[in-house]
Parts: sequence; C-alpha cells; structure tokens
Amino acid sequence: MKTKIGKRIRGFRRFLGMSQKEFGQKLGLPFQHISRYEQGKITPSGEVLAKICESYNINLNWLLIGKGSIEKESLPDKHAHVDMFTLVSTGNPTKSLEHPEHSDILPEEFFKPSIKPINISGHSMEPTIFNGAYVGVDTDEKQIISGEIYALRLQHEGIVIKRLFIEVDRVTLRSDNPSYPLSSIPIEKLPEDFIVGRVKWVIQKLY
Repeated sequence: MKTKIGKRIRGFRRFLGMSQKEFGQKLGLPFQHISRYEQGKITPSGEVLAKICESYNINLNWLLIGKGSIEKESLPDKHAHVDMFTLVSTGNPTKSLEHPEHSDILPEEFFKPSIKPINISGHSMEPTIFNGAYVGVDTDEKQIISGEIYALRLQHEGIVIKRLFIEVDRVTLRSDNPSYPLSSIPIEKLPEDFIVGRVKWVIQKLY
C-alpha cells in the first residue's frame, strides 16, 4: 500500500508542477521525506497524510486507496464525514468493528458517537435490509427488545445482523429472509458480549 500511496503523491505533485522541495515546504517537511514517500521507502504517518489532504485539498480516500475524486467534496449542509465499517455480512462472519475501513458522508442526524455505521454485504435480512445497505448500530443500546434488529457477536461466526425474539427460556435469532434457518440460544448461555448494539437506521436503495 505504501508504494501506491507514494505513487499517488508523486503523480499529484507532478500534476501541480511542483518540485519535491516546493511540495514539502508547504507541509513543513524536507524534500528528502517527500522523496522517500514517493519511492515507497517509508509510509507517511497519519499526521502527514492529514497535512497533505488539508494543505492541498486532497480526498483522503483517494490518497489511501485510490477511490473517489482527487479533490475533497464540499459537504451539503448538515452532513459530516463519518467512519464506516465494511464487509459485514448479515448471515456470515464479519470483521471487527474496532477499525473503520473508510469514511463516507452521512446526514448529521444519523450520527452520534455511540453509533457504528456499517456497510452490509449479505441477503439474510432482505427485504428489510438489502445487500449493500448502510445500517447504524447503536452500541449503547444492548437491552433486548423482542422483534427488534441487532448486531450480534456469535462464537465461531463473528458479528451478524439478526432480528431477536425473547422466548421463555431462550433467545431466537431470525433472518427476515425466510430461506435462512432459525437458531436459538438458551438465555443462561448468552455470552456477556452477545449484543453489539441495536440497529437504529437503514439507508439503502429500494429495488
């Protein structure tokens, strides 16, 4: 990745018609640092990446992974850049929610510190949540309300999105897609970290 970042820095610098010295001066860095970044010998720190983006109005997503426009997009009123967690499957294992994969633009009303915005990949919750949808999981809401949708952490499976129902002695996990089987866990065997959070909102295309 560091080589690709370096190539994008070099390409952008050349596009501006700037020398390594001129490019570095605006960042408060010697040209030797710029040269090492461009050659992939060292990786720019988070602080340096932030300086490059701020000083030259560069889109961080483009700089890191080559996606999106080079320049930052101007945000609509009452919107904000939000860390996004991706590759979650509604019925299969997923990555951890500790490290965001990228950032995206969402209305401010959809975001608060306890909410983890997640990009869904999977079909088990259709037609309620389509493949490719974004869901907001509120990690402050861990109390089970029968019939509501939650992000769950299951042993040997990872994090999944399911609708929960409280029975007399167990909790039933149900997919909204009827082609997926039901499962249940006895209440006394529920792990302490079973509930990641309650799904508060869904943003998706309607097919």
